[in-house]
Amino acid sequence: MRTIDFAANQSTNLQPYINFSLTNRQTTPTYDYSFDPDSTTNRLESIEHHEEKFDDYATVVLNNYDLTIPDLRGYLVDIGYGVNVSGTPHYSNTARLWVENQYTISLPNNFKTVLELGGIWHILNRMPLQIGTAPYYLDENDVLLTKTVYELMEYLIETVLTGVTGQFFTLSPLGDQDDGVISSLVPGEGARPQKTETYAHYIDSIMSMTSCYLRAEAGLNFRVMWPQEGDGTDKNYYSDITYGHVYYDLRDRKQATIPNHVIVYANATILGGSILDWDDIITAHAYSSEDFSSPPTYDGPYMEIPEVYLAPGLTTQGQADVHAANILSLAKALTSEGRVIVPHDSARELYDKILLVDSRSPNITYYPSSALTRVNSLVHRWQSGGSGRKPIYQLEIGLGGLSSAISFPIIDTVEPIPSVTPPSNATTTTVTPTVTPVNGVTINVTSTTTKVDGTMTPIWGDDKGTSTIMPPGYYKDIYNSQARYREMLEKLKNLGK
Repeated sequence: MRTIDFAANQSTNLQPYINFSLTNRQTTPTYDYSFDPDSTTNRLESIEHHEEKFDDYATVVLNNYDLTIPDLRGYLVDIGYGVNVSGTPHYSNTARLWVENQYTISLPNNFKTVLELGGIWHILNRMPLQIGTAPYYLDENDVLLTKTVYELMEYLIETVLTGVTGQFFTLSPLGDQDDGVISSLVPGEGARPQKTETYAHYIDSIMSMTSCYLRAEAGLNFRVMWPQEGDGTDKNYYSDITYGHVYYDLRDRKQATIPNHVIVYANATILGGSILDWDDIITAHAYSSEDFSSPPTYDGPYMEIPEVYLAPGLTTQGQADVHAANILSLAKALTSEGRVIVPHDSARELYDKILLVDSRSPNITYYPSSALTRVNSLVHRWQSGGSGRKPIYQLEIGLGGLSSAISFPIIDTVEPIPSVTPPSNATTTTVTPTVTPVNGVTINVTSTTTKVDGTMTPIWGDDKGTSTIMPPGYYKDIYNSQARYREMLEKLKNLGK
């Protein structure tokens, strides 16, 4: 969860602030195209920014009416989302992005500059891992073979990646995110890279031996995340604005546990990174308890769906058993997935745990249903108003195994947000709803509101004691169709062809 030095309930006069200052690796020159509501010369017009498990990228449109925006290819930026309060910006930065493509569009009476940016995962998906001797880089000097999974990540990030890029990357200490495997398992020969393997593929293959994830953060930092069923909720969102931070559009999808039977084959004979034989093979099984009350006999409602994984570098039965259990645990986490759209919340981060409280039906419903479901993707959307554009400041949160590449049907319904500035005749009221605990977590929500003519206007505070960013009062169309927004970007791109 990101932090920000401003609590939304401290003020009722909130306007968006977007930090967007670009510089190169030499730190000069710097070009500041931040959006400040107090400025009359803003160039920043729109952002669509994706944060995903193994990818991060953004498309940014700038007003270049005077053709003075320089060549920004290769420049870096830490996009920060927040608000301007009485002339002071309060925002939280996201993980670093670099400008990869830039093009100019000539329109009637104006010019636009479009920047396409990629983050560190975007780069690691293309960059080959080079540890060892050319041309195959198979760690011929056995640098990796004695390290635990965490030590491999630490070495890869702080030594190898820093050396290759010339930028200082760090990995946070494990702290309470140690699943007991990441700090003790030594993959041995299983840690040897494949030929021409990329950083991202290698990290995925090594981290899959654990029940942990790796998150890119602001400040060129990485952090290990270990989701557990007993984790506290980082943020609650509500269908009813009288309870707290509202959400408008929710899609919840439940699916069968697939696979429900995981088979791991381990302990191959490996020499120089190549498998010689499986003469001393170790076999491990993990069964879904909902489908197998007495393994290996299936007695669930569907059918047995096995899946086989090879872990040649694991050398003991215990290691193979843990690996199989971790894979099954991840599969269970994907059984509840979805997407929710909220007024922009700059505190959200990948692998946060959120709870959605839906009171639209006679009985209160909680989402997601699985206590292991986490924030799996974030899409920040911002667009300035004026010149025929509808203002947007929203966050699309993907849950579970849902990628932003998977789309739900879009319901073209507008649910406007009331102004966050109370009228002069407003009276302040405190609403403390009674909410039943869910997943062992008690929800404490006391939200200050203003009541005018029977309507409730939220002044949201965060139930975890940290800040939550609210949209400005003039954002009357917070739920804008994703399709319309992308159509606008496509039109700009097509005009440039």
